[in-house]
Amino acid sequence: MLVVGAGEQVHQPVLHTCYRCERLVLKHALRSSFVRLRIAAIAKEDLAPALRNGGFDAVYIADCAAEALRVLEDIMRKREFDLVLLDDILAKEIGRSKLGEIRYKHPLPAIVELRTTRSRATSLS
Repeated sequence: MLVVGAGEQVHQPVLHTCYRCERLVLKHALRSSFVRLRIAAIAKEDLAPALRNGGFDAVYIADCAAEALRVLEDIMRKREFDLVLLDDILAKEIGRSKLGEIRYKHPLPAIVELRTTRSRATSLS
């Protein structure tokens, strides 16, 4: 979705991927403050109420790593979102190598891991 002011010409923003820092840069975001990113969040049940009030476009609840991977694949296939926030506990369950592989194969949407204090107390050993 591209939101513009009245009387402005609309040009579809072009996405560029920075190979060094793996950040997405919207070419027109520097020129206009009207670009709106579509953001989804994937979290466990205990974090979902806080995320629902966070103003995200969609919040998905996943109980395990397999369910989170299914949701991620669905989001990547449909390309509905520009940014996906992933709960850090789910990211640990999925594994860093698997997430790195997904990010390499599908640079869009960007997958960012949420950092919470819950990850310090959780041990997966």
